[in-house]
Order: sequence, then C-alpha cells, then structure tokens
Amino acid sequence: MKGNHLNHSQVILHDDYQAEGACRRMIFRCLNVGTRQRPQTENLLDKYRSNTDNFDCVVPVSGGKDGSYVAYTLKHKHGMNPLTITIKPALSLDIGDKNLFNFIQSVYSHMHISCNPVVLDRLNKYGFIEKGFPYYGWLIRLIRF
Repeated sequence: MKGNHLNHSQVILHDDYQAEGACRRMIFRCLNVGTRQRPQTENLLDKYRSNTDNFDCVVPVSGGKDGSYVAYTLKHKHGMNPLTITIKPALSLDIGDKNLFNFIQSVYSHMHISCNPVVLDRLNKYGFIEKGFPYYGWLIRLIRF
C-alpha cells in the first residue's frame, strides 16, 4: 500500500467494531457530502489514491451494512481501490456469513484473518475477568492488525 493510511483507515476501522455514533456519523458525512463539500472530500481521498493498482485504503467488513456501504461508496462513488478485511469473530451468525460471502463475490478484494482458537479463548477469558469485555481477543486483533 502506498503512504501512511493510519488517519483514514483508523476512522473506518473503528466503525466495524462498534464505534460511538459520532464516529459512524462522521464516516457517512465524509462519504456522502453535498456538492459544496465534495472538493474537500476528493482532496482528502486523493492523498491516499494510488497511481498504480495498489490498494488505496483498508475497510473492515463483517457481513453487516456499515463496512459494506463504506467499501461500496469508496469504490463506486469515489473511484478508490479498497482492500476489505474481516477478522473472524468467535461466534458468527449465518446471515452475516452469507452477506459476507455475497459481498466478496461482488468483486471486492478481501482478506480474512483468523486466530488460533485456544489463544483467542484465553484472551477472551482474560478480557472478561480483568476488563469486563468478553470479546477482548477479537478486539485486540483489530488493533494489532
């Protein structure tokens, strides 16, 4: 990938693991701008746009609508080339798996990340007991990636 994508992708990464509403609203506001703000948004996206076939940004998708919408908007409205990623949750739902499969089949580049289940169980147990967060292992995989 070209350049430092932390500022742009961090905002999007936060969205898929239950960011606060303000973060989610900011993503949608940036991608769905009116004609007055469109040049500012395009200037921001141009900083990360690759002149080759490299990926422009990373967008996490889970099979839900938020990440899929962000990836679709970046690709089709703004001409970006996003790499979509999924970090396998401890428990997934059939509908999410089906949606994710259909999303991947619609010509998005996608990376699926899995973790050793024994390690994940230990991290989740630690997170639940010490931090009060049962999906701690899944969350820190997002941050470490």
